Amino acid sequence: MYNLKLISFNMQESLQPIPSRDELRARLQDIDASQIDDFVDALRLYGLPVVKQRVASLLREERTDKILLWLAGGEVVLPQLVAIPAGAFYFRERSAVNLVLPTFFMSQTPITNSQYQGFLEATGHRQPQYWNDRYLGISALDGDGQPIGEHLPVVGVSFDDALAFCKWARVRLPTEFEWEKAARGINAQQFPWGNTFQAEERGVVFASTRTQPVNRPGVERGQSPYAVYDMSGQVSEWVHSWSCATSEFNFSDSHNPRGPAYEGRERVLRGGSFESTASSFLECVFRDGSEPDLRHNDVGFRVVRDVLL
Repeated sequence: MYNLKLISFNMQESLQPIPSRDELRARLQDIDASQIDDFVDALRLYGLPVVKQRVASLLREERTDKILLWLAGGEVVLPQLVAIPAGAFYFRERSAVNLVLPTFFMSQTPITNSQYQGFLEATGHRQPQYWNDRYLGISALDGDGQPIGEHLPVVGVSFDDALAFCKWARVRLPTEFEWEKAARGINAQQFPWGNTFQAEERGVVFASTRTQPVNRPGVERGQSPYAVYDMSGQVSEWVHSWSCATSEFNFSDSHNPRGPAYEGRERVLRGGSFESTASSFLECVFRDGSEPDLRHNDVGFRVVRDVLL
């Protein structure tokens, strides 16, 4: 028996005619393990693509606020957003160019499987390619057999998948200029923590076969000067900018540049990943590109807002 203080719900009462969401929300009550299947079926009557495992987990954790959010039209759970203050910074090498950005707010960690799951359940969007992977997916276990999947960064999402999440969550992808400033600060640091390669000492996830849970207590992997984590290793990240050679950038306006306006073949990826082996892949200036419809096992994303809501 979960002995939860939900509002009233009589599982024995006929669901015909189908009540409104408000009526269902008002009839929620204590639910035990034997009623999970019926409860999930009831939620699905309202077009909610909920997963039994997720509902059971929320009930065990007494997180009924999330169920109520589903009934209200969806759940948006984001990482903590960190302020990146307005001002100038060096983009690419120190001798390259000094750019000025306004204040923006970046997620402290990449989007996790758990956070992405809320989007899937609210919208019915397709699952990431590695959603059920034993090492990367929502049900992944650690070496001791403990569940960690919800806390891993989501991977196997295309650029368009990331954009769809952003539209739903009322956020956006960072430009590569915003990403780089958040990673290295204003002093053109080679790595998020400074100019000395200290990936192991800093807990960076690299030269590995899998990702690791984000932001565990006492673990501040790849922390930048603004306390943004996993900016080196873990997963490479989609940004909004089109990919081109940096020599093609037009910096005639150095204030809040958006990057090339034309539509190229690839979008930019920033940061190394858990598969990176060379130290150059973990530097703040490392950039790569990918066709936007591809889904990779080591690519995720983080988000930004221009103002806090």
